[in-house]
Amino acid sequence: MDAAHNLSERLCRSQQRLETRLVARVGFPSVTVRLPEGEDVTVHSTEALNEVLGKGPAMAALREKAELISRRIRHAGTRLPRRGAIPPR
Repeated sequence: MDAAHNLSERLCRSQQRLETRLVARVGFPSVTVRLPEGEDVTVHSTEALNEVLGKGPAMAALREKAELISRRIRHAGTRLPRRGAIPPR
């Protein structure tokens, strides 16, 4: 049992080091969106972006543009830009 516990602990620490290096090198994906009112909001996931933009028709064009940029970035294999990726219409 001790050997299994030690191995598990060693692998966990190794995983944590790898994740730390990954974040240091790549960072967390995020995008800053300027809302029509002029406020800048930074989000870190598609779900958060949808929450900020809402489901209403007033934000439909901004949601579509955000999704297009997100798809292009995913297909290109790069991370989301940090600032000003989605200017208001």
